[in-house]
Formats: sequence, C-alpha cells, structure tokens
Amino acid sequence: MKTFAYIVLVKNKEAIAMIETSLKNGAEIKYATAKSLNALNADREFDLVNASPAKISRAKKYAHLDPHLTIAEFINSEECEIVGEQ
Repeated sequence: MKTFAYIVLVKNKEAIAMIETSLKNGAEIKYATAKSLNALNADREFDLVNASPAKISRAKKYAHLDPHLTIAEFINSEECEIVGEQ
C-alpha cells in the first residue's frame, strides 16, 4: 500500500519533499531537481542530474512541514525527481 512519506537529507536530517511510496522507513534513495534523457542505456529512460542521497521517513516530527514541502516522483525504484509545489 502506498502512502505519503518524507524525503529526508542524510547529512542534516532535513525534510525536503513528500513522495507517495511503499518503501520502508530508512530506505535509501537518490533525489534531484532535474533529470535528463538517457540516450546510451536502453534500460533507463532518464538520469538524475547532480543526484544526492536521502532517506525515506514517516516520522511525525516532519508533519508540521507538510504545507511547505514540494512533491517528488519516482523515475525508477530508487531515484526520484523533486517536481514542484503541492
């Protein structure tokens, strides 16, 4: 079952976006604010530009940030793009 979770930076544990996912808490992902077409690998449609590590969290301490967080979408099972406002 997919529910909304927070994308949290590994460095400082700051929530930067929300994403709909069934991944467990603590799952490691990569995020970026831009993607590019991948013309070299037929198995991948897109690549993230300047991807950074993050983790999935459903901690209640981030709930007060909901109205201010942007939405992200997965481009594959471990990478997501932050796409914009809620």
